[in-house]
Order: sequence, then C-alpha cells, then structure tokens
Amino acid sequence: MKNFYLFLFLFLVSFATNAQSLYVPYNPETYHLIQRYEVLGGVSVNNTTNGIRPYTRKGVVQMAQGNMPMLSRKFIPEADFNLEYLVTDSPEQSLGSSVYTESRYKFTGPIYRTKNDLFTHSDSVFDLHINPVLLLSTGKDSETSSRLYQNTRGVELRATIDNKVGLYTYLTTTQMQIPEYIRMYTEMNETVQGEGFWKSLNGKGYDFFTARGYLTFALTKHIDVQAGHDKIFVGQGYRSMILSDNANNYNFLRVNTNIWKLNYTNIYAQLKANTFANPNLNGSLAGVRYPDKYMAFHHLGMQVTKNLNIGLFESVIFGRGDSASGGTFDWAYMNPLIFYRAMESNMGSPDNASIGADFSWRIKNRVLVYGQFFLDEYLHKEVWGGKDWWANKWATQIGAKYFAAFGISRLDLQAEYNSARPYTYTHLNNQNAYIHYNQPLAHPYGANFREFIGIARYQPLNRLFIVAKLFVAERGLDFDLLNNTTTNYGSNLLKPYNTRESEYGNIIGQGYNNIIMTRALTVSYMFKHNWWLDLNWVVREISSGVFTADRTGEFKLRNGNVLSFTLRANIGRREDAL
Repeated sequence: MKNFYLFLFLFLVSFATNAQSLYVPYNPETYHLIQRYEVLGGVSVNNTTNGIRPYTRKGVVQMAQGNMPMLSRKFIPEADFNLEYLVTDSPEQSLGSSVYTESRYKFTGPIYRTKNDLFTHSDSVFDLHINPVLLLSTGKDSETSSRLYQNTRGVELRATIDNKVGLYTYLTTTQMQIPEYIRMYTEMNETVQGEGFWKSLNGKGYDFFTARGYLTFALTKHIDVQAGHDKIFVGQGYRSMILSDNANNYNFLRVNTNIWKLNYTNIYAQLKANTFANPNLNGSLAGVRYPDKYMAFHHLGMQVTKNLNIGLFESVIFGRGDSASGGTFDWAYMNPLIFYRAMESNMGSPDNASIGADFSWRIKNRVLVYGQFFLDEYLHKEVWGGKDWWANKWATQIGAKYFAAFGISRLDLQAEYNSARPYTYTHLNNQNAYIHYNQPLAHPYGANFREFIGIARYQPLNRLFIVAKLFVAERGLDFDLLNNTTTNYGSNLLKPYNTRESEYGNIIGQGYNNIIMTRALTVSYMFKHNWWLDLNWVVREISSGVFTADRTGEFKLRNGNVLSFTLRANIGRREDAL
C-alpha cells in the first residue's frame, strides 16, 4: 500500500502541467490585511472564504487587484496603499502595470530590481527571489534584572521552475532572552514556543535554528499540492481551536481541491511525540531519535452563499509504539474521502479521532462573524445528564471583526471568545494526544480554560500601524506545579486522561484556578517594504498572585511588565500569547 501511494504521487507529479503559485507566509498582521479587503471589497482569495492558511500568492494578488477599483470608489484612503503592499509582496504574480512592483533605482541590476526583493532573477524558465531575514530586539522585563533581547538572522528564498514547480526555503538562527513568564513556560515544558530543538544560552537565554521549506505544484487547474516542513493555520480568528501555528514546524503533504462552491483540503503530517524522554532536547546529548507520531486531516468548506461559508473537518492523531526509534504510518488513513472514525474503529479504536465544524459569515461588507467547534469525545446520555462527565470533551470559538468601525475607515475592531473543557485534546498517551514537540496543536493554553480577546487596530498613516490587545483568561491548572504530585485536572495535554481526578463534576477552571489579564500595545512603522520598526509594551497580571515553579524548583511570580524595541525585515512579530 505504501509503495502504491508513492507511485501514485510521483505519477501525478510527472503530469503536472498547470501554472502554480507559492504561498504568502502566515503571520497574523499580514493575514488581517488580506481578510480586511476580502470583506470590504467582497472579492475573496480563490473566490472562497475558506480559512485554511497560508493562501497562495496568486490568489492574494488577484484578490487585491480585483478589489482596487471598487475600494477606490468607496474612498477608503488607506486601501490603495495596503492593496499595493500585497501586490508588491508578490511581483511575479502581478497582472498588468508594474508600477507597484518595480524599484525606482534602475542602476542596481538584479539588486532590488523590485521594491520587495533584495535579489531577483526572472526568465522564461526560472524565477528567483532572495531576501534577508533580520530581527534585532532589545527590552526590559520588570520581573528580571537582565536585559531582554532577540537576535535573528537568516535568508528567505522562493523560486519557480518552468512555471510548474515552486520551491520555498526559510532559514534563520536565533539567540534570545525572553520575559520571565514565558521563560517559566519554556522551562516547565522543555520547549520554546513555536520552535523545536534548542540549546541553553548562558543559563538564561535560548539558541535555536529555524528551518521551513516546501515544494508546490498544480496537478490541474483546480488541484494543487504542497509538500514540505512548515505550519498550517485553520480558521478566521486570532486563535484556532482546530489547528494553529502554536507548535513547531512539521513535515506534511497538503492537497487542496477548489471546485464549484467547494474547497477540500487533505493534510498528512509527521509529528513528534514526548521529547522529555530524550536528554538531548536541550543539546546535552546527541544521537537519540525523537519518537514519531502522525496526523491525517481533511476539511471540506462550502460557499453556501456569497457571504456564508460552512466547513466540516475530521482529524486523527496516531502513533505506533513508544520507543524513540519512531513508529509507522497507517496507510489506510491516506484515503482522502473515508471517515477517519470508521477507519479507526475498524482497527480497534486505538487512535485519537476528532470531528468538528467552522463557519464564517460576512455581513454587509463590513462585519465578519466566525466560529469553530472541535468535538474530541462525547456520550449522548452524559451530555444531557448534567453531571459534567470527564469525556464530554469539546472546544469552541465565536468571534466577530468589524472593519472600518463606526465609519472610521482606518479602524478595525475584533472580539473573540475561546474555551476548551478539561481533558479535551488528550488521550491515553502523548503519542495520540493533540500535541507536537510538547506543544498544543491548537490553542497554546491546551485545555481547561476560557478566554476573551479584544483587539483594536488603527492605521493613522499609510506606514504607521497601532495594535492594542486585551486577553482575559480563566485557567484551571494542576497542583503539581507547586508540590510535584500526580494530579490531573485536564489542562496539561501531555498527561494521559486515565490519570484524571474524577469521573464527574468536571468544569472549566477546575484545579488551581487562575485569572490572567494581558494588555499589549504595539506601534509599528514600515520605512521600507517589509522593513519595520516596532515599539511593544506588554503588561501581564494574575489576579490571584499565584506562584509557580520551574523544573529547578525556583518560585517566581508569572506577572510581567515588558517594554521592547525591534528592528525587523521580512519576518513577522513574535507573538508571545501565553
């Protein structure tokens, strides 16, 4: 079966004859702009509001250029600048005039020939774009006397061959010292949020290498394939309760089919299970393989009306064996159409199958209402029994975005509510839990929480962006953060659900209850295309003043008052959303 699918894959690749497109790297602020003009202009990327990201560069450029005339007539003053930014970011996909993409400096040859790229080469066979990646940051946290910093350097490369095969590479190396409340998370979970292998730096900082890359090609006009090492985000919100960019990059194959009113996505991914058992996680030893686990995922979105999209999804997480030698992939899950729950039942129900739904609804080209529902496990009689059974495991999201709020064309508002019942996403072992590299695949809080998010974005000048965020969360944590017991109240996805404290009476916030309030203000100025200056201020408070301990037993308040200044090029802001 494995050889059959490999042969089929190579066979289809050999007949790929259609023009393809690379993807716009995912970061929340760029995709907010994309979403903003999808709603205000009424023209969507790939003619669907399906929220599986990243989007193709071709689709984003077509959306931007399609919306330019209409939005100009609406007299939205910043629209021309922002839409030109999206087109300039992908000059190889620009249609018609090159005024948005050509550099004003004609004497530089291939250097900054376009406004976006440091080096460009383009002919009938080969199209190449190379850019530096840079992030230099310095700051201060009230909870530590040490200076905060981040030093990231690297390169980003994208290219197409014969306009049929695309390739993308992103390589950076980073040294950083982070705020105390994030360091506590890192020490307790032995993982840097969103990253993989790391090394300790002077006992206070972290040193790690980030690599992303993929190949992409179009099988037909309506079917495209992406294979590589990266992340995928599902949803229209700030968070995702289905699949987010919170965890480390992973190897995957993604097949996207866009026909009629349907958008169908299949994802097959190789993940990593518990790395605690491997002492080389922080670089102290070498030669131990991290145990493998796998994910199969498919999502069907339907554009019910021009403004309403409804999606259904199904996923399964599975591993075979607990040794560090790795496991095997169940090739039965490669079937792109069958229900995973039926397949999993036929194999004796050893795996973690989940289902759910999402929707997005545009109202009068001004408001976007969206939501998600993730169903991990339930029993009908227990749902309505009123006893809060432990295996009634689900997560929800509901949110709304108001663009050009109250007639102020440069102001956008967002409100979002997320929650996950205790033990959601967990399983009998972390090979089947909804985690990768010790990090949740969905919300960074794991489970047993509820959260409200409020975001205001204002663009007073074309190149100046102001973002204010408010996070208020209630979390139920385990007592073992303090006394090293084996309690499991359903927040930590690394713990098996058969160590639960109680069969009934399980409610959100149970265990060690914390109310966390985080306020953040960011002022960003783009002085050259994708070159930014950021001023960032974060205030984080725990109302109960709860103490927690890292792995060394050191007790600290997890509050924080952090001020930082950043220069960055061709890289998004690091979103520390804990």
